[in-house]
Amino acid sequence: NFFDWQTESTSFEAMAMYGSSRPSLTGHGEAAAVNGRRVPASFLPIFGLQPILGRTFTPADEAEGAARVAILAEPFWRSRFGADPSIV
Repeated sequence: NFFDWQTESTSFEAMAMYGSSRPSLTGHGEAAAVNGRRVPASFLPIFGLQPILGRTFTPADEAEGAARVAILAEPFWRSRFGADPSIV
């Protein structure tokens, strides 16, 4: 239904959807389940958001077989990684 709404809408400049997930974070300290969202590359620009460090998602990130990328919420970045900018 979303793709039909997106195609047929004349009221909105842009639309995006998201899905929830609960991935496990490993590789730094103990493994932890985290709250996640799967969003398209167009999601952050709709809200005028930019990451503090690094980059936003790109359409290339959505391609079949593309490497997975993530953007961390600032509170999580601070609590889990001590706001270390070198993790980008």
